[in-house]
Amino acid sequence: MATDSFGSALLEYSIDHLSDLLIWIGDDGGLLHANKSALDFYGYELDEFTRLAVYHLDSDFTRAAWDQHWLSLKRQSVLKVFVQHCDKAGKYHPVEIIDTYQCIEGREYSVAVVRRTEHRVDQTQRMQLMQFSVDQMVDSVFWINEDARITYANDAACRNLGYAHDELRHMSVYEIDPNFPESRWS
Repeated sequence: MATDSFGSALLEYSIDHLSDLLIWIGDDGGLLHANKSALDFYGYELDEFTRLAVYHLDSDFTRAAWDQHWLSLKRQSVLKVFVQHCDKAGKYHPVEIIDTYQCIEGREYSVAVVRRTEHRVDQTQRMQLMQFSVDQMVDSVFWINEDARITYANDAACRNLGYAHDELRHMSVYEIDPNFPESRWS
């Protein structure tokens, strides 16, 4: 019996300390339970959190939207969405949700694994800024694969060579530079 108690305590501790947020949701959209990571993230105590519904976390998600989501979830078993969730303080956070339909002892649930995506948004913004910077450089920039095919050319490269982006992406180095024959690339 001590092993069962230890196993249950270990499981509960592991679930509570996951980096992912876990939320158990009823078929009506009511929040039934959450792990400690979720409660910390949203800023609620468990008794407060379980008085809420999914549409309290996402103001764009109405009761009618939940009903549609629930029908889709039951049909597909798993849904993945990207939304903005609001914490208790009113701050919005971008999150990815992997929602799984569960039926346990005749009761239907949604188990939502919620992942914070702020770092992905920051990384995407940095990549977009980098791409913009490369696109706007006055020097020609090319990305070339192992077969000497051009996979990317910035605006300056297109202007300097007189080709459109799509044309250059279908060419190889030796097609635009006669001093660099195919035999030299291999």
